[in-house]
Amino acid sequence: MEELIGTQKPVRRILDPEEAIAALERAVPGLVELRRRDRAAFDWPAVEEELKTALPSDFKALAEWYPAFELDDFLVLTTPLPGEESDRAKEWARELGGESSPRRS
Repeated sequence: MEELIGTQKPVRRILDPEEAIAALERAVPGLVELRRRDRAAFDWPAVEEELKTALPSDFKALAEWYPAFELDDFLVLTTPLPGEESDRAKEWARELGGESSPRRS
């Protein structure tokens, strides 16, 4: 396994969020079943204000199209609930600051 470290370089970097999601769905076909019928609307400016940083556009697109999910130990997507963005952002800020917060159900 050690010999593989640093050898797997991407062919190209995907900058378009929708193209990135399509590539992820091709790599993990089961995700398509989880995809929302309609894109969720989040108050991203409120989240980014609370976190004091901009969030990547591909993360925002993924959160808008998918509910929270986990792919083994590889990828965990947690999202706010529409209307609860500020509360979730405060939790994220605490977690990023090293503080523990109560688990959400």
